[in-house]
Amino acid sequence: MVKIHQANAVAEDKKYPTANYPTDEASIRERITHVLSLYPRLNYTMLQVGLGTGFKPLYWRPVLVRMIEEGLINQDEEMRTGPTGRYNVYTFLSLASSTSSTEFRALEGQNANGNNPNNTNA
Repeated sequence: MVKIHQANAVAEDKKYPTANYPTDEASIRERITHVLSLYPRLNYTMLQVGLGTGFKPLYWRPVLVRMIEEGLINQDEEMRTGPTGRYNVYTFLSLASSTSSTEFRALEGQNANGNNPNNTNA
């Protein structure tokens, strides 16, 4: 049932495109990694803002779940007391320590020394 709903939503998006957002997994992974490299600890709502408010979770949420399952992104829950004394549970996303240095440098075209091997001006 969910897959049928997703397929219909994707078909509707193709009929009426509102923005130029990526739909291939590699580009979505790159966007998620980029946002979390700039803002190292976000909740789902703030990740949505960083990716673009018009970029539907229908596209990026399954990719994010796979990245969490692969250990590229950490998902932590914290219980905190709010100003009114009520307990709230917050979910935070962050890059795994190896992802933040290795994968992001690879996405940016840098080697382990921080140099861009494609740069001919060095």
